[in-house]
Amino acid sequence: MLAPEGPVLIRLFAAVEIPPEIGADLLRRQRGIEGARWRPLEALHITLRFIGEIPEDVAADLDAELSQITAPPLELVLEGAGSFGERREARAVWVGVADNPAPRSLAA
Repeated sequence: MLAPEGPVLIRLFAAVEIPPEIGADLLRRQRGIEGARWRPLEALHITLRFIGEIPEDVAADLDAELSQITAPPLELVLEGAGSFGERREARAVWVGVADNPAPRSLAA
């Protein structure tokens, strides 16, 4: 007998969008890694907090709560770059943000 399927889980994180003027520069730099699948501007973001896998209904509730958060514009400086995974095994390329209390406070 098969066990009943559990809830649908969604891998979730809280993030802020990259402004188009910064994103355009990042898009121009998406080259030079053979076999890479580069992301469009609307997929670029600054991760504030990784939440993990949660049930779909909880994700909807969390999205509703997070959408209520307001904050003044952030002044960020991009700093450093790297990847998740090594060389041919890299899954994602990232650009870092210089240490700044504003995004840390927003993430909290």
